[in-house]
Amino acid sequence: MKNHSAIAVLTVIVAFAGQCLAQATHAKNVIIFMGDGTGVSSLNAASIYGYNKPQSLYIQSFPGVALADTSTATQWVTDGGAGASAIATGVKTNNGVLSESSSAIKDQKDGAILKNYFEYAREHGLSTGAVSNDERQGFTNALTAAFFAHNNNRAKSGEIFEEMIEPRNGGTGIDVAYSGGRKDVLKQITVMLSEDMDMPLRPTVMDAIARLSKNPKGFVLVVFSDCHTGKAGTSLKRIVEMDNIVREVAATHKDDTLLLWTADHSYDLRIKGEGLQETLKKNEGKKITQIISLEDEHTSEEVPVMAIGPGSERVHGFISNTDVFHILMAAPGWQESTQSATGGTQ
Repeated sequence: MKNHSAIAVLTVIVAFAGQCLAQATHAKNVIIFMGDGTGVSSLNAASIYGYNKPQSLYIQSFPGVALADTSTATQWVTDGGAGASAIATGVKTNNGVLSESSSAIKDQKDGAILKNYFEYAREHGLSTGAVSNDERQGFTNALTAAFFAHNNNRAKSGEIFEEMIEPRNGGTGIDVAYSGGRKDVLKQITVMLSEDMDMPLRPTVMDAIARLSKNPKGFVLVVFSDCHTGKAGTSLKRIVEMDNIVREVAATHKDDTLLLWTADHSYDLRIKGEGLQETLKKNEGKKITQIISLEDEHTSEEVPVMAIGPGSERVHGFISNTDVFHILMAAPGWQESTQSATGGTQ
């Protein structure tokens, strides 16, 4: 009888400890790094470009690694609007559309409003922020805008900016926003934005984190870097730079913050030529740009999802881009399951 009682007590203690551990590992903050076009081939080339060896980016050491399908509701090849919306809402939509259902037709008709990640964050009292080095649309670029706006045309920077300030569902807008370019926004609305065509990402990310960290409940931040510039050297340099930012942020925040890197799509940037002198390992890594084959069109293959910090254990296997939303929801404890409507490895 005493043994049975001891076992029962031990079971209760283990169950309670497990529950406490689960609560303790919830992420206080979530930072999403969106690298435009950073598929497997781009990360491979960036590692060689930056360090003259493969798998040397900091994000390539993350414990959570998955490959995510990037198809849209109706097409195998996605654009940034549909790709980011799947991550921000957990639902696939059509190209050109931001966080509206697949009944939306680009620039023709609205679909149903899909609740996005920043809207959930505000409901839970968290601060929200966006940083973008896009030189044309700034923080109204699709990869950041999908997290706070709803529109049937990702190019409507003026409307997206207005919704950033005054959300459709009421309440407060984004707490912190940093942006490089202002061309497309200024065509549609008067607003003060940086004229820097190559905004330095690191100081703005660090300042955004410092400001958002003042909220004791936590924050969510989406950081966008245009790593699909049409120029191999510029694109790879930006991947290495954002990877170094992730490394720096992780050094002080990975214990209470989920850091997740992913892409909207991949594209055909490849190191080719097994018989070429330029592919010799003895060469300087940056010279690899001389023989990179670059086709600018988006491609349909899966993209990497890499994570560290509380909730990163959910990132594994072959998944859908909509599963990333459920991973983001589960990390702070807003959703118990990471199961999406489209399936995927949980």
